[in-house]
Amino acid sequence: MPLDAIVLRHAANELNAKLCGASIDKIYQPQSYEIILSTRRGALLISVGGFAPRICLTQVKRDNPTVPPMFTMLLRKHLAGASIIAIEQEGFERIVRIRMSTRNELGDRVEKSLVCEIMGRNSNIILTDEEDKIIDAVRRASIEVNGARAVLPHFKYTTPPRGGRTDPSEGSVAIFDAISSAAPGMRADEALTSTLFGVSPLIAREAVYRVTGDTSLRIEEANAAQKAAIAAALAAIFREEPCCIILKNEKRDFTTVRITQYGDCAVERFDSVSEMLESFYAAHESAEQLKARAASVSKIVHNNLSRVRKKKIILSQTLRDAENGGKYREWADIITANIYKIKPRDTELTAEDFYNGGFVTIGLDASKTAAQNAQNYYKKYNKSKSAQKNASQQLEGAAEEEKYLESVEEAICSVETVSDIEEIRRELVREGYLREERTARKKKKEETQPPLRFEYEGYEIFVGRNNTQNDYITLRLSRANDLWLHTKNIPGSHVLIKYRGEPFPDNVVEYAASIAAAHSKAKHSDRIAVDYCPIKNVRKPNGAKSGMVVYDGYSTAYVAPLTK
Repeated sequence: MPLDAIVLRHAANELNAKLCGASIDKIYQPQSYEIILSTRRGALLISVGGFAPRICLTQVKRDNPTVPPMFTMLLRKHLAGASIIAIEQEGFERIVRIRMSTRNELGDRVEKSLVCEIMGRNSNIILTDEEDKIIDAVRRASIEVNGARAVLPHFKYTTPPRGGRTDPSEGSVAIFDAISSAAPGMRADEALTSTLFGVSPLIAREAVYRVTGDTSLRIEEANAAQKAAIAAALAAIFREEPCCIILKNEKRDFTTVRITQYGDCAVERFDSVSEMLESFYAAHESAEQLKARAASVSKIVHNNLSRVRKKKIILSQTLRDAENGGKYREWADIITANIYKIKPRDTELTAEDFYNGGFVTIGLDASKTAAQNAQNYYKKYNKSKSAQKNASQQLEGAAEEEKYLESVEEAICSVETVSDIEEIRRELVREGYLREERTARKKKKEETQPPLRFEYEGYEIFVGRNNTQNDYITLRLSRANDLWLHTKNIPGSHVLIKYRGEPFPDNVVEYAASIAAAHSKAKHSDRIAVDYCPIKNVRKPNGAKSGMVVYDGYSTAYVAPLTK
């Protein structure tokens, strides 16, 4: 949910109590639209990115670019060493102004402000001087683009237009008038958000629910008494304690108001607004970050799969064409046998086909002699043989590459953490599909993530989540008597059952096979074939890509995928 004015008011009050009088020691810009002001009392995060605009204290360590962005250098010039005078919400706007005392070029004390507009995709961080003129902003906007105001250096700072909406902090009477002016056809909660500013859909629904016990009330169905009660309920909403609302084991919302509309849903309580915001966005940002990185890697794999599949089509056509190359030799032999019949400048030869019976007409190059025409067809025959051999080898390589890329594609679909996708990215770098990212910092040693581990009937079962882990459990973790499993002709994980000194029970093999089925591209099928064999029957060919092996002496089990 977006950060509404109610939560922002409590956040500003909390930050003011914590940071008022603190000096700014360091200023960072980890992301394009993310600023951190570091003080001895805590690090203040101001994020105006499209997904999670917010302002709160943070304890999360973030990587910073080796070369500071221009906006960071500007903030350091004007605000390094500045003392925070106050952190205030402007009216009931979704705007927090951080007022700071610093010195100008002449050494005189002046006041400068960092204006944080927390407004979804239009969020911004704007630095203003003692006269409230804009020094610069993270997002500049001209009048033509913004439609109402300019956010450019040297312009006077003005707040965004309200669009005719009412300030709900003016009281229940103003709220009642705003609701009454809403257009018919709207739900009552929609009327609140469209006529009032700073009120989120969650809070609007809550005000309606507290009065009617439902959120579906339409504005034309509401009488004056209901409108007045809704207005009074909204005006009376005060802070209770910061909390995240959890629905179906997922953090769905956050607020500083007691929420009743979801019934007996789980609620996670926090001691501060900052802790609440950090907890909520940590989970969601991690998911968004994973989604973005997975999409980036997936695109590389998809593009290479398209290339390989197109290459296979071309090579297959080359093989089909080369299969007809044998007739070139036949034609050359027929020309040689009938060379005495061919006259200069003849364009074709009709002669008995002593290979296939009957007669055949063979085209001739009028500029060449009969012997040269025969030699030309012999050359075409030799060329087709060479093309057939090369195309066959390349087609085999393309098929292996397709198989490998499909296994990577399946691994991407199963990632759960950013570390998982980064391991796949490193694998693609090793295989030459991606370039290694350059950085001026000395990289830490990159360690392979551990494979999944199961235990059943006292047997340890290991599952690779990507090709790097597949190689690890198959080539390094395994011992001679362990049992190896993999879905038959389907991309999926390598699975290993550790040997315990006795034959593997059928139920253990079946359980491990169901795990292999669940970690394969066919995981949504009802019944899947899974091959299994002693690990000694599995080998990796020279030059094979990560996770690619061959095996023999195997048996096959037909199982349903393991369900969680």
